[in-house]
Amino acid sequence: WSSDVCSSDLDRRSRRRGLRPRAGGRGMLFRTRSVHGYGMAHAVLAVALDGSGTVIGRSILPPRRLVVFPRARWILELPPGIAAPPLGAVLRVVRRMLPP
Repeated sequence: WSSDVCSSDLDRRSRRRGLRPRAGGRGMLFRTRSVHGYGMAHAVLAVALDGSGTVIGRSILPPRRLVVFPRARWILELPPGIAAPPLGAVLRVVRRMLPP
């Protein structure tokens, strides 16, 4: 499994916006245990990662809902249409790009 470019939560505003309304198939990586779909028009896929980057859970997050993964350290939000990594897969950052 591999992903296109993902953004990480650089500031509070970016965390609140999440994938709303983000185009181009980009996901967002958050250091958190929960994410919400308030203000979203479409469902997103939430992928929970532990501290080592292992996928420990996945959930489709409908608009106006909250999903909590108690054992997660990171959550990867993916837009609709992108396949989820399998449970047990270990994700890693290949290259970190700084914002312009």
